[in-house]
Amino acid sequence: MTSNLSGSEKWQAMAAARVFILPSYQENFSLVTVDVMAIGLPVILSDKINIARKIVAAGAGFVCKLESEDIAARIDQLLMQPELCKNMSRAGMTLVSESFTWKKCAETLLTAYEVIKKS
Repeated sequence: MTSNLSGSEKWQAMAAARVFILPSYQENFSLVTVDVMAIGLPVILSDKINIARKIVAAGAGFVCKLESEDIAARIDQLLMQPELCKNMSRAGMTLVSESFTWKKCAETLLTAYEVIKKS
C-alpha cells in the first residue's frame, strides 16, 4: 500500500532527508524533484524521468538505470562524499531558481505561444 504525504508532513519528510531518490519507470516532469532541489537535496533519478537530462547537465544529481546495484552505488557515493552532496545541493537550488520559477515558466510559455502564433 502506498501512502502519499502532503502539506506539512511532506515538507517535514523532505527537510529530514539527505538525498531524494526517484527510481520510477516513467515520470513526465516530476514536480517533487523540483521541490526537493529547491530546498537543497541532491537527487538520484532513474533514466526514465524526463527532467533527468537537465539535472545531470546542471550537476544537481545522478541518473541511473533501474537496477538495484546502480541505485545503491549512487546512494553510497553521495553519502560517502559530503562535498559532492553539497555541490549537488547548490547546483539543484541554482537550477530551480534559474529554470523553474513561476516567472521563468511563464516566459517560456509565452515564447512558445509566440512561435506558434508566427507559424
